Amino acid sequence: MKVAICGGGIGGLVCAIALSEYPNIDVEVYEKNSSFEEIGAGISLWPRAWKILRRMGLEKDLLEQTHNQPEEEIAIAIRLMANDETRLHTYDVKGKGAVFSSFHRADFQRVLLKHLPAACKVNFSKHLESFAHTADSHIELRFRDGDSSACGILVGADGIRSSIRRCMLAEQAIEASRTYTDRVPCPHAESLLSGVEPQRTGIILYRAVFPAWKLRTKWPGHAVFKHTIQYQGKVAHLIAYAISRGELINIGIVDFQPDPSTPQDVAERLKILCEGWDPEIMAIVDCIEEIKPWVVCVVPPLQSFVHKRVVLLGDSAHAMIPFLGSGAGQAIEDADILATLLGHATSSGRTAEEALEVYDSIRRPFAQGVALKSEHQGHLYSEIHQSESHERFQDRFIGVGQRMTANLEWTWATTIDGMREQALQMLEESTRA
Repeated sequence: MKVAICGGGIGGLVCAIALSEYPNIDVEVYEKNSSFEEIGAGISLWPRAWKILRRMGLEKDLLEQTHNQPEEEIAIAIRLMANDETRLHTYDVKGKGAVFSSFHRADFQRVLLKHLPAACKVNFSKHLESFAHTADSHIELRFRDGDSSACGILVGADGIRSSIRRCMLAEQAIEASRTYTDRVPCPHAESLLSGVEPQRTGIILYRAVFPAWKLRTKWPGHAVFKHTIQYQGKVAHLIAYAISRGELINIGIVDFQPDPSTPQDVAERLKILCEGWDPEIMAIVDCIEEIKPWVVCVVPPLQSFVHKRVVLLGDSAHAMIPFLGSGAGQAIEDADILATLLGHATSSGRTAEEALEVYDSIRRPFAQGVALKSEHQGHLYSEIHQSESHERFQDRFIGVGQRMTANLEWTWATTIDGMREQALQMLEESTRA
């Protein structure tokens, strides 16, 4: 079985490494850029995703790239902060083994590339334009530069603006329209096509990275050197954590209510967002040298991640609001389950189509559920500043912290092992049925 993976991001590379463990599967990666881009932003992983990488043999090299080591004791995952008129309040979101491991994306990517087997061919500057299913159950790939190739399984790991998702949904819509006889547009086809373009959330995230020594000079014992901190202001919130072995600080400032009718200079907008913030948090903001806005978009819930022998994973399938820090983790989970099913199918005589259908039935509801949890987490932030008195503020702040903990607990209290076993059992039962 030849598997083509379009996209050399986290999900695509983890999938390539996992699939390469199976001798009956040939893996080829197609990356639209001329090289693997080292995007200068932080990523975070919860223990649920970390345990997958540990099983794949990546733990030792990854531990060399992070300063917060996974542990099994009670740990602080996030330090929640907010200030009223009197003082800075803190609430620690914590649990048994609840370590929020943080990385520079470039460092993380280098570890993945180190573990990518030499037998896995990587093709650069290959932007997929379209694909077509052939009569012999293969898929013909057509690239923007005029080249073409063929594969047995096509994996779309090409991000939120996925060309594979666009082609897959267009093909499904055409098939739906063929059986529709009314003169008005086919509603099912229109519903499918609504998933082609990512949807704007109305949120802007300002991202920046700066050297940790700058903050040490201003505030030597700052909490961000030990913990991921999340600060909730009245109209925006900040998340910050150390990356690159503690040498850099990665921050994001979330603007929940941008006004598109009055475009503003970034520096001016930040002054408005940060008004009234506690000095400990402003010490981080004052270290920023360059900050870039990012319009937060999501992929609307798809009816399927699979069509025939084409399958989506990661952001191409379920790009979500980043309020749970679970986007990368869900891509890793997708890759793990997909590789497990395809590997089992090739060794047990099951078909690839059966494996993909099981993948969709297992991963789609779970990943889309995580996207809903992430959206809910964002709603919690707005509740903190709805109190009028100091006593009510403190009670509401603690209550929100407890609800945030409950919304996050699955990330460290559960593993993917049960899902993997269920997927394999479903694949076995699909043939007997």
